[in-house]
Amino acid sequence: MSKENGGHGGVVLNMGSVTSFAAIFDPLYVASKHGVKGYSLALAECDPSFSGADDIRIAVMCPTGVDTPFLKASPETLKTSLNLIPMSRVLDACIMAVEDETKHACCIRITHAYGIDLLPMKTPKEWETELKIWKS
Repeated sequence: MSKENGGHGGVVLNMGSVTSFAAIFDPLYVASKHGVKGYSLALAECDPSFSGADDIRIAVMCPTGVDTPFLKASPETLKTSLNLIPMSRVLDACIMAVEDETKHACCIRITHAYGIDLLPMKTPKEWETELKIWKS
């Protein structure tokens, strides 16, 4: 995708989850989704391919439970307790992320409550300011 290598830019969509904001599920799953979000932010902020002239954007899709064939093998109690969203809503969010050039370094939350909305990722400088990581 790199323009330096003859590409035309592009978009990387990583699949996260709302569990990267709230630990509400299996600890290993939550940890992996936190990792996806953190990895994506690090790429967007620290890798020159995602912050320069290469025109490569990155976003993290963060849906709640999605109605997929994977859940067909799940216990019925799990399926009925989850408020699953249709895969079509996730695809709509992916299309939005690809088509809208302002979508970069962000999490796109996909839920019943909020529909499809954008949660901008904080830059390291914003976290530094908010959390006072470094001594003054």
